[in-house]
Amino acid sequence: MRLLASLLERGDPVEERTIRDNQLWKAWASGDDFGGINETPAGVRVTRNSALGLSAVWACVSLIADSIGTLPVDAYVPDGNGARKPYDRPRWLDQPNPEQTRIDWIFNQVASILLDGTAFVYVDRDPNGDVFQTWVLDPNWVQVRREFNEFGQLELVYYVMVARGQESPVGPFRVTASSERIFQINGLQTHSGHPRGVSPLEAARMMYGGAIASQEMGARFFGSGMNASGVLESPMDVTDDQARAVKREFKDANGGFRNWGMPPILTGGLSYKQISISPEQAQFLEHRQFTVDEIARWFRVPPHMIGQLQRTTSWGTGIEYQQITFVTYTLRPYLERMEEAWSRHMMIFDGDARVCFNVNGLLRGDKQAQAQW
Repeated sequence: MRLLASLLERGDPVEERTIRDNQLWKAWASGDDFGGINETPAGVRVTRNSALGLSAVWACVSLIADSIGTLPVDAYVPDGNGARKPYDRPRWLDQPNPEQTRIDWIFNQVASILLDGTAFVYVDRDPNGDVFQTWVLDPNWVQVRREFNEFGQLELVYYVMVARGQESPVGPFRVTASSERIFQINGLQTHSGHPRGVSPLEAARMMYGGAIASQEMGARFFGSGMNASGVLESPMDVTDDQARAVKREFKDANGGFRNWGMPPILTGGLSYKQISISPEQAQFLEHRQFTVDEIARWFRVPPHMIGQLQRTTSWGTGIEYQQITFVTYTLRPYLERMEEAWSRHMMIFDGDARVCFNVNGLLRGDKQAQAQW
């Protein structure tokens, strides 16, 4: 049925056209149609760009997306006995579009799922129905609705709310799911009533907001100059010129590598008082440390893989076992989602052919384990 619908609808200008729904444009322009991420109690606004400003978020997203994007992808046909017969490799696996490589194209999908909860993939087909090129759309510019078609059946309809040009390679247009020109890959979808996946930034906006506010607080703290290791105290009042002179001479006499560890010599009643870190500052640093662990937990990434080495890992002992655990519990859900979506929507004319990621390179053990096997 899907194949027949695709053949009948190909080339139909009704399925891909400029959006003329003025109410939809007005809702989109006012921001009411997308459920934007609200400001958090910490007083900061959590967006995709602000979240990526956190080093832990950047590390988790790039780690997962790079790990998946650099995996080999094979095409095969199951023979019914559990074996896989090699299949002609689809062209789009090596050259998805004129601007991106396979790694970039896959990276975009994984990053969209991790940050927005859904990846939207647009497929441009040639007159024979084969995939000519494919693009990953910005989730912020795509709206999904359920609407009745001419047969009285509900189906998903996608509105791409951006003009073709510098912002997007395609759009704006309205296209149905049955046209096989667009599909989505959801991360966490709580129920079928809401066709989009749950945005991690929206679900954890308070946690991300606190992390962003903490990072901004640290930048303002150090930027204000209130991070001296000690102060010079004088029993007498000094003028501004005298204070500047004392500061300059103290720095020249005691600063630099050559004076490292040398005791300062103070005259005129001056005394040096070292400033220890306050309990408030210690709690601030502990909060920054906790935030890294919390972000790693949200992405299901072992903390030690994003540079969090202060604590022992509970992901097993041995590099090989930790690698297997990472592939099994972190990468595998995304791998299988993408394999299912690509096989279903991009290989509709290839019979039972499927695509599959090859994770052997990540799962291989050390030489001793290989010899024992």
